[in-house]
Amino acid sequence: MATIRPRMPETAWAQLADALAWFRPKYEIIWNGGAVPSAFLSRARTDPHRGRLEDVLASMVRFYGVDAAEAKPPFVALVPVPPGHGTHAEAIGDVLLLEIRPNDGLADEASVIAHESAHWLWGLLQDERRKGLETFAARLDERGRETYALFHEAIPTALGQGVTDRVFRPGSWSLDDPWYHTFDVDVCAKSIYPVVRYTLESGGALDEAFLRRAIDAAERGPAAPRGLNPRSP
Repeated sequence: MATIRPRMPETAWAQLADALAWFRPKYEIIWNGGAVPSAFLSRARTDPHRGRLEDVLASMVRFYGVDAAEAKPPFVALVPVPPGHGTHAEAIGDVLLLEIRPNDGLADEASVIAHESAHWLWGLLQDERRKGLETFAARLDERGRETYALFHEAIPTALGQGVTDRVFRPGSWSLDDPWYHTFDVDVCAKSIYPVVRYTLESGGALDEAFLRRAIDAAERGPAAPRGLNPRSP
């Protein structure tokens, strides 16, 4: 609150402070001194598959074609929530907000970390390159433009819930399970997943050639890649 106070009108800051003060005693029970995030971090630091996440993220940096090393690293905010329900995650500027449940491990959160990191990496694209992609999209027909609009969430979903989750949870990963909470993005992400995966594995980039292949795949609809068992590692 002290950090954001200079950036907000005093009345708005006071209202926000009152709201948080009202919720604080209730949330302190869930927060419990940061027990859930601390336990998650301890498990993640010693997870033998941590290197796999580093490899996926490195391939995503190449895919987006950005210089992540020169950028300010994103801040991951781990927010504990009660067990028994789903979680929410969101990239807010350079803050990647991840809700985590007790006993969640790196395998449970890897797909979400990759998904939100994809949004952050998109934000690092140079203006000229971003405008070039938008110009390409503007030349598409109406259906193509609608598909391109879905890519804002569908590509991160294919990277996270598709590529990354398949690496970390091969035994339960499936094209039949929901990847995203809205039907249109879910279908689009599953449709372009083979293209996204191939592009990452071949060292390709998010360019016009990729977008053409992805749009074609999205218009055909989702299907398991030929010769690939969706539940195999």
